Formats: sequence, structure tokens, C-alpha cells
Amino acid sequence: MKLTPNIRDSIQRIMVDIPHLIHQDQNESLMREITYSKVEKISMDIPHNKVLGLDEFTKYLFKARWKFIGLEVHDLVEYSRQTQKIWSSLGAIFIPLIPKSGKLEDPSGFHPIALCNSI
Repeated sequence: MKLTPNIRDSIQRIMVDIPHLIHQDQNESLMREITYSKVEKISMDIPHNKVLGLDEFTKYLFKARWKFIGLEVHDLVEYSRQTQKIWSSLGAIFIPLIPKSGKLEDPSGFHPIALCNSI
């Protein structure tokens, strides 16, 4: 896309406001190390019955086994912050087709559901 003078002017007007909207202390706050206790608190605040991934385990399982997996979850979150990358498998989506009628030879006989992976 070629930038026309009108688009360039619009971008410059927007960019002038950005430093005033996001202050240096806010940027520094976002770049601070993420503590184990912060990750634990956020994890414990998620309702028990939430399903977090393709394996269909509820959040209760993660809470009940936090002493075994908590450090690895924290390390993953901190690694993502430091490298600014998220493992591609965490963004995986699986779409199974659930039969909704006896007419399985036709695509209209299935109902798709999306299963999103996360930690």
C-alpha cells in the first residue's frame, strides 16, 4: 500500500498522541519480571469449571496439582515475556465435527465445535 499525503498526515497525528496515552512508567510496568505469586494468584482466580484446553481438563485439576506444575507454568509465562514469543501449540484450535443426526454422509448432519488450547 502506498502512503498518500493524507494517510501519512493521519498517521503522524495519531503518533503524536501515543506518547501521551502510554507513559514510560506503564511501559516499564509491562516489562517487569512476572512473579511466581502473581501467576499463581491469576491461576487460582479462574473458576473451577473452566475447561482450558483440548484435553478437556477443568481448571480444578490445575489448581489441585499446582504444587507440581506451578513452577513450569510460571517459567512458561516468564519465557514468553522475555522472548516475546508464545509456543505455537498454546494457540492451537481443534474443530471436531459432532454428529447431530443419523444423516452422517452429509456435512449438514454434523455440528462443528471449536476447542481452543491454553494453559
